[in-house]
Parts: sequence; structure tokens; C-alpha cells
Amino acid sequence: HDAGDTLLVEAALRLKACVREEDTVARLGGDEFAIVMEGLTGQEPLQNTAENILTALADAFVLDGAPRYISCGGFKWNKSCVRRLRQAGLSCTTSRWWTPTPGN
Repeated sequence: HDAGDTLLVEAALRLKACVREEDTVARLGGDEFAIVMEGLTGQEPLQNTAENILTALADAFVLDGAPRYISCGGFKWNKSCVRRLRQAGLSCTTSRWWTPTPGN
């Protein structure tokens, strides 16, 4: 349980490092995060942020002395969030984490 909590905190810190100071990173529940980015024009800033997030999350998380990896369920431009959160963001679900095996 502690390792899972540590993983969530570290993932949140990595997400925060990929966005602008004025953006919001929030844990929605479980292992799901949302990023709200206001004042963007066009898709390019979203694409750049998504690429940065994928790179940041690809690195191992060291938990209890062992490397662990998470997968990103995907990114979505969520227009329904516009109504609820003023402007859409990215959501990324870290759907699972695992210990690497030799050859992977």
C-alpha cells in the first residue's frame, strides 16, 4: 500500500514537471489524473505536453529498491470538461504497474 501511494505521488510530481506553472494537475481518484490547461491556442501545445508526459512516465519508478513501470492509458481532449472546468485538459490513466522481467 505504501509503495502504491509513493508511486502516485511521484507520478503527480512528474506530471507537474511537464506542464506550465499556471496549469493544474489533479488526481481524480484511483490512478487517474487530469491536467487542466487554460489559454491554449491550437493542438500543438497539447501534443508537446503529451509527448513530455509520455517521456516522463516511461522512466522507472524505484519503489522499495526495485524499478517499477506504469502504462499510460491515453490522452483525451475532453470537451465535456470545458463546461465543468472552464477549459479542457488531458487525462491520463496509469492503468497498471509492474516489475520488469529480463528481456523487457
